[in-house]
Amino acid sequence: MSSTTPTAPPDPPPNASPEEIEAHIEASRERLASSVDALTAKLDVKAQAKQKARETSAQAKEKARETSERVQAGAQQFGEHLYVIDVASDAAPRKLDLPMTTRTPNFLGPTGAEVVFRGVASTKDGVKSGIFAIHPDGSGLRPLSPTDGDRDNDYQFPQPSQDGRYVTYTEWSPTANQLRIHLLELTSGEDRTLLSEKGQGWASFSPDSKQIVFLRFVGDTRQVFVQPVDGSAPPLAMGPAYPGGDQDLGGTFSPDGRSMIVKNMNVKESRLVDVASGGDGHVLDWAKDGFTGWQRLAP
Repeated sequence: MSSTTPTAPPDPPPNASPEEIEAHIEASRERLASSVDALTAKLDVKAQAKQKARETSAQAKEKARETSERVQAGAQQFGEHLYVIDVASDAAPRKLDLPMTTRTPNFLGPTGAEVVFRGVASTKDGVKSGIFAIHPDGSGLRPLSPTDGDRDNDYQFPQPSQDGRYVTYTEWSPTANQLRIHLLELTSGEDRTLLSEKGQGWASFSPDSKQIVFLRFVGDTRQVFVQPVDGSAPPLAMGPAYPGGDQDLGGTFSPDGRSMIVKNMNVKESRLVDVASGGDGHVLDWAKDGFTGWQRLAP
């Protein structure tokens, strides 16, 4: 660290006037004060350290802000996207150019002419989520719901019915502090919530589109239930209640909709349950490691 000490003014001549002598004294006083201030600043190590720390902190905050902006831009650029694969050829997967990130794609019944998915996009109100549909060739993008949901908690796990009439999805309700299931009627746009005192979510449809299977949460337990779409009957339990997370438990309808496989990967157990009567069903000893799916036999 270097500093410049003010140069001392020359002495007044012997025959100087009182005014000149007074000016000399004032100049000397200013030089002395300036020298003292410079020396004090040079020797005040603690003050210098604090100033250096403030400068370093400001630089670190600015760098963190720039890094955060780069990460957010990268997340928007490299998010989840829709790809179309022609399984009858060796062509590479083709990404659909969409103004949003996507998740949970499913073909919309009964023809499969559109793909239904959850999208997250930038809107005038910020980054929001919604449910959309698009043709596999990338044309005809359209919203099935408003794009007004929380980017993380709303319009989760959209599942279309096989007849193409409904889409069910799950949302987190902050006021109720629980998950809730919605039924979106695509023709009218009516969005109906399946109210329950218990949290429930992750629904999907039966093959005839008349029932849904979903998880219900009671305390630390999870249980599979089935309920008619029209609400004509109360939910019916499929299998026992299990402890554990949502990802460990699920129910799959048989192709005729009469039976259900309830599988729990946490306890390595699969059960066959009659959909009409419900209950615990019976354990499939040969399916401890899970159940991949059903196959309808030709008549």
